[in-house]
Amino acid sequence: MVLLDTDILIPYLRKDAKIKNKVSDLIRRNIILSTTSINVAELYLGAYLSKKKNENLNSVEELISRLDIITFNTDYERIYGELKAKLQKRGTIINELDIFIAAIVLERDTTLITRNIRHFEKISGLKIEKW
Repeated sequence: MVLLDTDILIPYLRKDAKIKNKVSDLIRRNIILSTTSINVAELYLGAYLSKKKNENLNSVEELISRLDIITFNTDYERIYGELKAKLQKRGTIINELDIFIAAIVLERDTTLITRNIRHFEKISGLKIEKW
């Protein structure tokens, strides 16, 4: 299983050939594609803000129907609290949503596929693959 970040899912929806090919390769290798409910919320936000709202909402719904959507639970919340505390003690600022996503990736012991290396590389133990 891998977890796809929003900055991978948006180009996929926009039919970015490079991203679509990489996702297709994961599917061919029978790797489970997942994302978080946070990423799904970000996709919906983008669709609602877009000029082609209905078309983009349909695209989002079609995409998420093919993904394993991971929702928050107390295990992730505990890890989030630990991560946030460590980052604050170091004076490191990271987007709150990215910390939630990192908590899920760590608890699931999976790999995050993202273009946003800058924030995520500040979290030790996080497996990241940059596309």
